[in-house]
Amino acid sequence: NMIKKILFIFVIFVFCVCIMGSSKEKTKMLDAHLYQVAYYESIEKDIMISSLDELTQFLDCYKDFSKQELNLINTTYNDVYFKDNCLVVKYVTEKSSSIFYNLTDINITNEDILVNIKKESSERITCDMVGWFIFIEKDKDIFYNDVVINFN
Repeated sequence: NMIKKILFIFVIFVFCVCIMGSSKEKTKMLDAHLYQVAYYESIEKDIMISSLDELTQFLDCYKDFSKQELNLINTTYNDVYFKDNCLVVKYVTEKSSSIFYNLTDINITNEDILVNIKKESSERITCDMVGWFIFIEKDKDIFYNDVVINFN
């Protein structure tokens, strides 16, 4: 009889823990890198890169990366990286190349990837258009609906 009571209490405890754990909103952390590039009018949607071949095609198409950036990209994203991960590349434009972006936070909540970016500028604003590629690193098993960019 005592064993039944202990077993019953244990089952209730496990059930409560499972309910409390599943009711919490799960937030997964991601990583991202920003690259200032030329202004392109034709990039309207996110670019999914799932393999080294796709990354090579992307880099062949957009040749605005410095040698240092290319070295970093090529050493970071290799076959080992693409085994379990992929890149979501978001392109955003800015009215001046004297406005700089700094990534402050990135995570996934409610199936949207949220990217928070702080804009900084010098006192003197130029009138040239510029673009930014945002490389968002994520596990291949993380699914999302949209990439939302918040500027502070």
